[in-house]
Amino acid sequence: MSEVFDSSDIDLPVPLNSAPEGERNFETAYYQGDDPTLITTTDDPPDYKPYPFALRPVENDKIHIYFGVLVHQINRMVFDTDGLVSQTGLSNPQVMIPTQMQGLDGNRYRYYTLDWRGNVYLYWETNSSGVVTSCDIRKDDENGAPPTTQSLPNDDGGKFYVKIGNIAAGKAGFDIPSLDQNISTDVYWLTAFAVQEDSSNSGSTSVSDSGSTSVSDSGSDKSTAIVPMAWYDKGYGAMFTMESNEVLFEFVMRDIPVTGATTKARIDDRFLTVCEPDSMVVTGVTGDKLGPVGAVIKGNEAILDALPISFLRPNKVTLKLTGTRKGFKGFDMPERSKKQFTANEKFINSAYPRE
Repeated sequence: MSEVFDSSDIDLPVPLNSAPEGERNFETAYYQGDDPTLITTTDDPPDYKPYPFALRPVENDKIHIYFGVLVHQINRMVFDTDGLVSQTGLSNPQVMIPTQMQGLDGNRYRYYTLDWRGNVYLYWETNSSGVVTSCDIRKDDENGAPPTTQSLPNDDGGKFYVKIGNIAAGKAGFDIPSLDQNISTDVYWLTAFAVQEDSSNSGSTSVSDSGSTSVSDSGSDKSTAIVPMAWYDKGYGAMFTMESNEVLFEFVMRDIPVTGATTKARIDDRFLTVCEPDSMVVTGVTGDKLGPVGAVIKGNEAILDALPISFLRPNKVTLKLTGTRKGFKGFDMPERSKKQFTANEKFINSAYPRE
């Protein structure tokens, strides 16, 4: 049976040398035997800190996996035929500790002993709203298959996993090459999904037999793009626009190579030309593998900040930039009249012929 331990007898080759700015000497608890020992670290510390979900062979043919967490943030958007009904999950990311590691109080020196060889997965389940309800560490099933997955949206919730690594069967002792570590950080899961609900009368637009259009005081249909969707009986479906308090343009920079701790990528001059000067910000960053990457805009360049160790950072990232449309600086939910509102609704709904 697997057990939880709170001591370490073998150092990992990842130095703890990230002291705060200014003060370079500080104390940290290092577990050696049963009791913790306070060690003062310097620029060249004598102690070592394991990275999250680190796998390590130990004596008696066992494998340790160190403390790590799942950090999740879900954006769930609910639509009906009138448009966006609600949007949840935009609050701060939530942290979920795997079941086997609960009670470890976030101590990175503590580890859990796996009682199997083969693949190791971090697995989690959600409810229909995307909220994580369970999280644990798993192996392949009796047929050698990974955990079952189930995407969102789904009335039964979602099922997801990330492969942590593989421990080769038949290898004993401290044979490091027999261990394949696929991730070396906490797992960050940020996702969005939309749910289509039955139509409601709230804020709806109705067209009478005479062809006149009436609208409610709260507004009606959303602007849409109608595109072919073969899974519908009528062959087409609507994609909804996203409103904003400002007039914004978005631009995607794909597959930027991450060449080191700092990477500079020039922004397309065409996009700079159509946006207000100094209005551009980075609103999305995603990489080809797990690993934190930050990004800011300076002048006509995107500046990427990544970890200095190459295997702990993505090889390439994709950025989403957002800027204010040129000529629309200062537009922030400007006031309109009821007459303008009604005229706008008639114009939007004129695109929908009566069937």
